[in-house]
Amino acid sequence: MVNNVLILFLICALAMLLSVYAQNGTTIFCQHNGPIFSCPQVTCTPVGVARRGFTYPSQCYVIRIPNPNIPGESPQWFRLNVTSNKTGYVNEFFCAGDVPRCRRNQDPN
Repeated sequence: MVNNVLILFLICALAMLLSVYAQNGTTIFCQHNGPIFSCPQVTCTPVGVARRGFTYPSQCYVIRIPNPNIPGESPQWFRLNVTSNKTGYVNEFFCAGDVPRCRRNQDPN
């Protein structure tokens, strides 16, 4: 009985560790619904919507000067896959996550 409980405990602990490891540095979580644009600027073409309460894969973020005419816009934009072959960007005002900054070759500008 004790062995079964110990094994169950170890399996749960391992599952939790794997869950945290899989999310760290690879996902963002959206606190608000927000537009996803084709580039990291609100003047770019909208390509989707990030939904409140959902987690999205994101490899990195870029920094842009915020538009002074848009209250709350953050300089940080998360890069994410909208579809299998389309990349989009969502502003940090809507989503947050612990992902690295994009390398120069990943930055669209």
